[in-house]
Amino acid sequence: KTKVDEIENIIQENRSIEAPKRTPYFCSGCPHNTSTQIPSESRAVTGISCAFLVQGMERNNIGFTQMGCEGANWVGESVFSNRDHIFQNIGDGTYIHSGILSIRHAVAAKTKMTFKILYNDAVALTGGQPLDGLPTVSQISQQLYAEGVRKIAIISDEPEKYKDKSLFSKNSIIYHRKDLIRVQLELSKINSTTAIIYDQTCAAEKRRRRKRSLLAEPKRKIFINDLVCEGCGDCGIKSNCVSILPLETEFGRKREIDQSNCNKDYSCVDGFCPSFVSLKGNVKIKKNINSALISNLNSELREPVLPMINDFYGIMVVGIGGTGIVSIGAILGTAALIDGKGSGVLDMTGLAQKGGAVKSFVRVYKNPSEVGAVRLSYNDTNLLLGCDLLVSNEEDVLLTLKKLKTKAIINSDEVFTGEFTRNPDFSIPSNRIKDNLSNILGKNNIDYIPISTIAKKILGDTIAANIFIIGYAYQAGLIPIKGKAIERAIELNNVSVNLNLDAFKLGRQSFVKKNEIIDFLFSDKTNNNSQNISSKLEEKINRRYSYLVEYQNKKYAEKYLKLVNIVKSYENKLNIKESLLTEAVVVNYFKLMAYKDEYEVSRLYTNSQFKKNIYDNFEGDFSINFHISPPFLSKKDSITGEPLKITIGSWLLPLMKVISSFKFLRGTPFDPFGYLKERRKERKLIKDFYSCIIEITDKLTITNYDLACKIASLPQKIRGFGHIKENNINVAKNIEKILIAKFDKQ
Repeated sequence: KTKVDEIENIIQENRSIEAPKRTPYFCSGCPHNTSTQIPSESRAVTGISCAFLVQGMERNNIGFTQMGCEGANWVGESVFSNRDHIFQNIGDGTYIHSGILSIRHAVAAKTKMTFKILYNDAVALTGGQPLDGLPTVSQISQQLYAEGVRKIAIISDEPEKYKDKSLFSKNSIIYHRKDLIRVQLELSKINSTTAIIYDQTCAAEKRRRRKRSLLAEPKRKIFINDLVCEGCGDCGIKSNCVSILPLETEFGRKREIDQSNCNKDYSCVDGFCPSFVSLKGNVKIKKNINSALISNLNSELREPVLPMINDFYGIMVVGIGGTGIVSIGAILGTAALIDGKGSGVLDMTGLAQKGGAVKSFVRVYKNPSEVGAVRLSYNDTNLLLGCDLLVSNEEDVLLTLKKLKTKAIINSDEVFTGEFTRNPDFSIPSNRIKDNLSNILGKNNIDYIPISTIAKKILGDTIAANIFIIGYAYQAGLIPIKGKAIERAIELNNVSVNLNLDAFKLGRQSFVKKNEIIDFLFSDKTNNNSQNISSKLEEKINRRYSYLVEYQNKKYAEKYLKLVNIVKSYENKLNIKESLLTEAVVVNYFKLMAYKDEYEVSRLYTNSQFKKNIYDNFEGDFSINFHISPPFLSKKDSITGEPLKITIGSWLLPLMKVISSFKFLRGTPFDPFGYLKERRKERKLIKDFYSCIIEITDKLTITNYDLACKIASLPQKIRGFGHIKENNINVAKNIEKILIAKFDKQ
């Protein structure tokens, strides 16, 4: 009973707050990720493979099945359903194991459905293991033909590799990946069992192979011009890629690509936005390694006093799959043995291969003969190495901590979850999580440090962040293993040895010179991609006024200033100190006035900042290519009706220079772009906003002030280009009607 009471107290004291979890995500570019693009009269059903992960991703799926039962549900349901057809997702491993029997079942029952077989070259869900006895794509097509499948579509991003068509079944046709939607529509109309064999190695597996030099790096990199980006999030919807990160700038949240984590799938480019450029050729990520700091890594450092080991010393290492958490546990376990101590390591990986949470339990003993239980239980953790803030707050981690005793070193950099691909306004409640950890451990026992930022800006690669944290913890006197033993373990690991040794030494130096490192990180010299964000209202106004002068002219900027001053005067009359309404108008009126038409996009690409950002991030011999949808040239997708983007080379830059020089035509009868529906609507939004603000300020009171702020902030929802912006305008207008109706009643 005493033990039970003790455990209950720990559970009550070490309670995690409600916060997002580090859940696995579905890879970008995977055909099982296209459930939102299937014909509207059909639906997709997931299976046991990583395709199951789309269940939590709003991909219009209708259930799942256990292994070997793919399609069986629909065979039974189809005769009772008004639905005409479904797609059944199935992985190649499942197909070999038992899935072929389900396809035989569907054919025998004469069921109208399409099996989408993902031929991804590995058991991608659980670690990329090779599939024993995996048949070739052509052999699968022959097998399906023999089973009686009516029509088979072979889809690949490299269809040219299938030159010998005689290897495939008679009813097989080879298509490019871009034809997937059209192919799905065609197959959904065939009154029989059909199949798609989608040949594409798993994107996550490709990334792992590139890290191990088993696969060549593609000669292409994608870069987002954040000056042009509207932060609409369509690139995330199209790709479902977690390498697209939020970039907070003076003019709102934009997007950037985590080059260290990019899968090189490139489906993000399909987002309807002109901010994406591709760099082709011998292009490499510019490491931007700070040589001066690196040269000081070997400078004399005093060896720390190592912590005492009683029964054992528990280290909990937590983070995100694919970032080296398991390697940390292995290195620490090996280092302990080298140092003459005992160790036990247990890795809890789950679905970590898809970016889920990973926990590595490490127990260090005085002698190898003392090694016993490995898993860390209640009150067992002496040191928490939190490589990710979200995973550090998970309940099964917190329950192992010792109240007000466990020491913790935690990465303060936010790493967004897959939720961000669907919700452009998603945010991590970092402050609440930090408060929760402080309540459990005490502020003096936690050290927050921007580990990912340090690794990227000094070592040139965020993948080095997790070895950095070992060095930091070691120098803090929190790891009971000698530094020489840790370095030797890194060498024995034989992966990016020099980078990891530098990361370990940088971690040690950063503990001693933390303030110096932080000052360097956030100095103007390292902020290449964006300016510092204004903190004062007057600074925000002045920067936007100056921008609008460059955007059009001084007269145009004065128009902006006029409305801002009107709102200011009304707030002063009400003696409102916070100026929230003025700030909303400052940000949102500017957003509407600085709409990105052809003149502005051209100006933002031909100013010096764009090329500076490119060459600050990349090096080598490469060409710049643009992915745009010119209003007079772009075609529309025959299935979706959406405008298609085209790729244009760097010769577009001189033309953009010419276009930007004619910005004085904007809004005049001689503006050739001004007659477009989108441009007319953008100009109307400016007039409507001005009229709306004048009207609500005339009726402004303390009572309706909050509603006025919400109305003035609605343009934040109007993001994107073309049909994306059109949809967002409709959403904002519907909300505006509701808010104004409430405002008029108060």
